[in-house]
Amino acid sequence: MSFPSSPPTVEFTADLPRRDRQFRVSAYWCTLRVGANSTRRIYEYTIETKVGPTPSMKIAKAYPTDPVRMFGRTMAYFNYQQRLFEAEARTSPSAARWEQFTSPENEFTGYASDQDLSAQVTAPETMDWLRGNHELLPDLIGLEHGWCYAVYRDEIDPATLVARIDLIADFLDRIDVPAAV
Repeated sequence: MSFPSSPPTVEFTADLPRRDRQFRVSAYWCTLRVGANSTRRIYEYTIETKVGPTPSMKIAKAYPTDPVRMFGRTMAYFNYQQRLFEAEARTSPSAARWEQFTSPENEFTGYASDQDLSAQVTAPETMDWLRGNHELLPDLIGLEHGWCYAVYRDEIDPATLVARIDLIADFLDRIDVPAAV
């Protein structure tokens, strides 16, 4: 079990203009106490941009369950990242109801407040693009209250930062999310 032993610390924040959007990159870390005498530092990187009017949506990589043999039975053990996403996704936007959607091969899972937006995300062209960029994709991409945010739960290599920002901009263009005016 993990217990927070300190509040999150902002390591850095940077604003980067790319195409017709302004992106903010932030790095956070927090020390978690694991067990009685050890700690672990976890990182979270976010890339955010303001967007025009759009329905709410969250999409994430689906982490497969691992079979675990316990007490003579085989049970499914859910990946901790999948549990984090599901907890995040269950926090509903104030004015809408979430509808869950999954990709045909269950590689991605998500929630949207609008069926048309979820249809755009699960369109074959978008799914092929997401599969082709799987390595650089964030753990979670969300659209909510006029913001797009991408969350990486691992450290980002500075050499890939611009490529990751461009990837998020490409995704927003693919699903027709306008930039903020």
